[in-house]
Amino acid sequence: MLVVGIVLFALGIMLSIVLHEFGHMRVALWSGMKVRRFFVGFGPTLWSLRRGETEYGLKAIPLGGFCDIAGMTAYDELSAADEPKAMWRQAWWKRVAVLLAGPLMNIVLAIALFYTVALGWGLVNRDVQPIPTDQVAAVVGDTCAGAESCGTGLGPAGEAGIVSGDRITAVDGVGVVSWADLSEVVSARPGETVPVTVDRGGETVTTTTTLTSSTVDGQARGALGVRLSEEGIPREILDDPVYQTVHTYDALSAVPATFVFTGEMVEATVRGLISFPSKIPAVA
Repeated sequence: MLVVGIVLFALGIMLSIVLHEFGHMRVALWSGMKVRRFFVGFGPTLWSLRRGETEYGLKAIPLGGFCDIAGMTAYDELSAADEPKAMWRQAWWKRVAVLLAGPLMNIVLAIALFYTVALGWGLVNRDVQPIPTDQVAAVVGDTCAGAESCGTGLGPAGEAGIVSGDRITAVDGVGVVSWADLSEVVSARPGETVPVTVDRGGETVTTTTTLTSSTVDGQARGALGVRLSEEGIPREILDDPVYQTVHTYDALSAVPATFVFTGEMVEATVRGLISFPSKIPAVA
């Protein structure tokens, strides 16, 4: 499966590059420029044919492709017949259109992929809300979820006597009313010994435990060793889309959702590119 995954990933990358170059080629032809070659792959030619003024073909190394437009710079050697069709001789807006066509094809590909994902698996809900439980039901478990290294066993909750069905109401004196509250309080206290208050069948019980310190994304995070229990949470809350981490769609509703999601991805990409220079000193 690993080999199949690698091959499919490589083919996907090659397809995205080929579509990118295809965008350049089509707009160049529509603009009156001469496209001399359009090839999939690099290296020795395996197969080719000529249609009009363009040679199409397949090369031996399937790592992308290229589009050869005549006169991309004023230094290209061109025949007298090709001079009027040189890219550099065309109007500025035609040259800009050719340059933008490649990235626009990538966006079209992204839209198609996101639409497929929306139909097959659903799209991530970026505005997911924490489940509004009055208290957090605890289920004792290990503390390794999401961590690069940590201990095993029942974890701090089990060692402190917290049992399945207990509802955690406070940690280190800080009240918690949702899973998000509990995660925030516990994560900020790696390795600390803290009191934990639970509601056990209407009785308030306070115990003390030492949170584990786990490394997650390069940062020390505290862990209590519990997970959220859906027991007691009303079904209408569990089924409410605002609390779902993934939205699912039908063929019609997936259309606007896909464009919104694509826009968010483009915006995030632009923000990342803008912030990139500020990260260079830290990398150095």
